[in-house]
Amino acid sequence: MQGVLYLGDHTSAMLGNWIVGLALTGSGLLLLLGLLTPLASAVTVLTTVCVGAAWLPAPRMNFLNASLPVALVVVVAISVGFLGPGAFSIDSRLFGRREIVIPRKGPAE
Repeated sequence: MQGVLYLGDHTSAMLGNWIVGLALTGSGLLLLLGLLTPLASAVTVLTTVCVGAAWLPAPRMNFLNASLPVALVVVVAISVGFLGPGAFSIDSRLFGRREIVIPRKGPAE
């Protein structure tokens, strides 16, 4: 949604706004579909931190104008990046599902 706000803001049509808007919209769509999840979550974290720290210009309407929404988006994107896309994603169809097997230790090994 933040990327759509960047793309829809015509008051300051700068190249930086278009790049940030496309990065946020693209990474959001990739996360929604579950495609290239680690890359999409990294782009989301990077652009959200830059917008939250005011290193990038903000659109007129801005969802990330306080530190709590920025922290929430960053934590969720990092979590999804580490946990993976899920069972019903494009990544799981392309690369297969992964299962972590923790071996049991025998007595007095």
